[in-house]
Amino acid sequence: HWYSDSVARVMTFCASIAGDTSRIDAWAESLEASGRVMSDHGLAAAGQGVPWITARLWNATLSDGVVTIAPIHFGRRTPDSGQVLTPDGPVPVSWDADGRVVAPDHIRVVPPSLAALPAIASGVRK
Repeated sequence: HWYSDSVARVMTFCASIAGDTSRIDAWAESLEASGRVMSDHGLAAAGQGVPWITARLWNATLSDGVVTIAPIHFGRRTPDSGQVLTPDGPVPVSWDADGRVVAPDHIRVVPPSLAALPAIASGVRK
């Protein structure tokens, strides 16, 4: 059961680094096809990565008083909207039907890039 319980975190990390959301879909489809119902252990193992995944969806940073987001769209399982926490409070952000980011003008939107890797891989030992 390790595969279905824990690989969600690994595949999401790989998808964010490679920009290939098919890795997440492959894991989810495999789990669905197994017909297995997640146990308490499975939910805990897969759920451990939820805060990390949530943070990576928008990749928000604050520098010189400017909030910048470099969002990663994880494919069809990506939530349509979310919130970025800023010094002035939560700010709503979302994806439109064409896959473009919708954010207030005071939020700087940049594409995810290799420059974001240190933030994406924080906590990962080399």
